[in-house]
This record gives sequence, structure tokens and C-alpha cells, in this order.
Amino acid sequence: SPHSVLMTPDTNGQLPLSIAIARQATDDVIRPLLDRPDDILTMDIHNGRTPLALAVEQACSREIIQMLLNRSPPHICSASDKNGKLPLHYIQSLTGPAVVTLLAENNHEMLLSPDSEGKLPIHYAIERRLSPAVVQVMTDFRPDSLSIADKDGRLPVHFLRRRTPTSVQRMMIRLSTPEHLLTTDNEGSLPIHRAIIGRSSYEIIELLVDHCPASLLSFDNADKLPLHHALAQEYSTRDWREELGGPNQVGITSLLAERSPETLALLDPHCQALLHTLCD
Repeated sequence: SPHSVLMTPDTNGQLPLSIAIARQATDDVIRPLLDRPDDILTMDIHNGRTPLALAVEQACSREIIQMLLNRSPPHICSASDKNGKLPLHYIQSLTGPAVVTLLAENNHEMLLSPDSEGKLPIHYAIERRLSPAVVQVMTDFRPDSLSIADKDGRLPVHFLRRRTPTSVQRMMIRLSTPEHLLTTDNEGSLPIHRAIIGRSSYEIIELLVDHCPASLLSFDNADKLPLHHALAQEYSTRDWREELGGPNQVGITSLLAERSPETLALLDPHCQALLHTLCD
């Protein structure tokens, strides 16, 4: 019967619906697979994922996401799957703002729902380098998501890295309060510590300093100031400047030293010698 065919896995244990979604089949292919049985929409069809979660992970079109939402029970967006995640936790770099808007309009509370690692969808949006438009949608719906830390104690602004789109980094800093920028994670690191370790550009570090000068005086759990991390990054990766194709990293150490000269007295003799070498 059609029912039994739809529920029959292949030799890899995959149902027809999971294969169609994973291969990003067209609406015309997926629609008949959703006609019946209804319970397939709440099943684990692929590594713990429901059909909706798999469609989000595979960056399926807005039309397919809408189709799945229309045919799924109302709780599907707010119920955790076997991996402790909601559909929005599966967003990937190709996920567009239209899909995120659709899911958030269906249930914007999921933007505040942590997974088993304590991460919200916005943590993944920044970590996986989604577009500025996606991050904007999330912060428009739930600006309070910026104040929620994961199990490592990290706010979304702790996830700024060199590979994070620059416009997203600017947005996160602009939306962050001084309290956000002075929030330490479980390693005692502020967002500026993490950004320097993650090799964010001179522009981004300067913005962090401008928005929260007090962060330059904060030691992490390893007794390191932001200046210590800048010294380590700039001294140990001298060829990195050429790798980036420009001078955007050059001068971070000098910037931090100039903006907070009182930190110079907190450096040990070895670090002071490195600083003089780099700044000469």
C-alpha cells in the first residue's frame, strides 16, 4: 500500500521523505510524500531529526518549510527532538532570512530555547557564519536572546571570529550593552578576549574598545589581559598578516597599549620586551 511504501526504509535505514529532503527535492516531489501518514511528521526520520528539522538543516526552500509547517502538529516547532534541539537549532550557512522569519512567526519563543549545550539559535547563527539578515531577524524578534549565555557561559557576542561576517560582528557590538561586553564566560574571558583569540580584525577590536574601554583591564582565568592575547597572536603569527591579504590585524597590540597605558605596568618583563619589539 502507499502507506507501507512511505514507511519502508532503504538499506541505509532512510525513509523516502528523508531522502527527498536531504537531496533538496522540489515541492512536487516532497508534497506526495507528506500526504500520508500524518505521524511521519513527528518521527525521527534521520539521525534524530524530524522532517522539519532536517529541512532546516538542508537549507530547503521557504515553500517546503511552509508545507511542513502546514502539515505538522502545532507543537512541532517547540518540541525538542532526540538531540535536544528545535528546528531552528539546525540552521546552516545557507539558511535564508525568509525561512527564519517563517519559523519565528510560527513560534518566536523557540529563539529563546536552549539545546542540550545551552545554545540558542542565535549562538549557532553567529558560530556558523549566517548572513546579517538572518541575525537581524532573530534580534528583531527576540532582542533578549543577546543576554542569554550557553553552558560555557558565552553570550552570542562571545562568538565573534575572523570568519564571522564583518557586518554581523558590527551588528552584535552595536546591539550589546556594556554589561554584555563585561560578561565573563567559564574561562573568565570577555567578548574582547574571545575576539582577539579568534583573530577578529583591527576594526572589530577597536569597536569593542570604543564600546567598553573597561574591558581592557579585565584578566581572564589564565591571568591574561586582552593585551596579553594580542601580543601572543601578533608575535606568534607574523606571517598571518599576509595570509589575510591586508593590514587589518596590524596594530591591535599598539591600539590596546595606547588606549589603556596603565596595563603596561601589569606586563611581565618578557611581555614588555615583546611589546617593544612589535611596536618599534
